[in-house]
Amino acid sequence: MTGIVLDNGTLRATVLPDLGGKIASLVIARSGFEVVAQPGRAYGRPGYGDSFAAYDASGLDDAFPCIDGGVDPVTGWTYPDHGEIWSARFGAVVRGGGVDLEYVSPHFPYRYRKRVSLDGHRLVLDYRIEATSDVPVPCLWAFHGLLTYDPDMRFTYPAGAAALVTYDSPWTGPAGVRRALVGEPDLHTVPPPTPPVAAKFYLAGPVTQGRCGVTYPGAGIGVDLEFDPVVLPYLGVWITAGGFRGDHNVALEPANGFYDAIPTARANGCLYTLTPGVPLEFRLAVAVRERAVVARKG
Repeated sequence: MTGIVLDNGTLRATVLPDLGGKIASLVIARSGFEVVAQPGRAYGRPGYGDSFAAYDASGLDDAFPCIDGGVDPVTGWTYPDHGEIWSARFGAVVRGGGVDLEYVSPHFPYRYRKRVSLDGHRLVLDYRIEATSDVPVPCLWAFHGLLTYDPDMRFTYPAGAAALVTYDSPWTGPAGVRRALVGEPDLHTVPPPTPPVAAKFYLAGPVTQGRCGVTYPGAGIGVDLEFDPVVLPYLGVWITAGGFRGDHNVALEPANGFYDAIPTARANGCLYTLTPGVPLEFRLAVAVRERAVVARKG
């Protein structure tokens, strides 16, 4: 399938319009370090409503208008697994050093626009999502950005955060447990590659700072997500060290709802509704730091 490469001499990004505008690669030119998780299998061409787990999980995707699929009992709409953007074919126009992507949903009344560009050490993603009828659209948006896994990597979180476990895991404990990020295990770290384990948690409550990231001490590389915490007030964290299909990747997932399924977010009072005439516009940037240093315990 077609890949569009953006290269500013500092970063090189590869965009796949036929896979939801996926950022399939983000390489730091000086070191050759690959920021995003790479395919564990050949890319397929998913259809609408296909299971996300049946296809490769890699790169930087968007989850919209949901993460968990299912029927919304209020609207009667059926939402597909991980939303429809990850499997959508986007129109693409290269303009002004970036790529403009557009998709008009045949299943829900919205238009989805995304611009991908590079600015120094930053990959910049600009979004505009708007209703195409007079019908409000209950929806969740989450950044499904899978980053390179390394056993020595460390997370940085917005200040004052605690964790709420949302995925049963022998590493973090059962779903529903609220716990500190420090302790055993230290959720600033990742589990080792063996035995296989996967975990997901959200930071408890809305974040007040729009910055989080990971550091790779061995490579001297840091990767930060920059976003507006008013637009994206919730932050999910996904880690798989072989515990999901044998994959190894991590994701920091700023989101506008809590969490994952439309009925759950509504019950939590944390469901966003796309209002006709009021587009959802925001920016998310992936900022790379070279020669990054992380403090070690002891």
